[in-house]
Amino acid sequence: MKKEALPYLILGLVLMLVGLAPPVARALSNPLSELQNTSVSCGATATAIAPSGASSICVENTSATCVQLGGSGITTTTGLAVGSGCAGGQVFCADVKRLFCAASAGTVSVDVVFGSM
Repeated sequence: MKKEALPYLILGLVLMLVGLAPPVARALSNPLSELQNTSVSCGATATAIAPSGASSICVENTSATCVQLGGSGITTTTGLAVGSGCAGGQVFCADVKRLFCAASAGTVSVDVVFGSM
């Protein structure tokens, strides 16, 4: 170890001891099954995008048309807007068993990656 790195090592150890260290990433206690992917078309009405049995899901919308994500009562103007030019960004991930989408205009195809425990 270089002598210049020693103060940073000591600082890191002190922060760990007093509980001020940044959180450490932890693995899932029950790992997900093999991830699967699919594509879903979101239109003007609520469309289910979490396949049966899914417990974790990521949705990517690369189009400029916003897709609203939320519960079964989602509309074209409510929920979390996901898309390349939308407030929610381009990708949304969550640990959910049910997720629905509705496109703010026309029909938008979103990419979905999911897994189950």
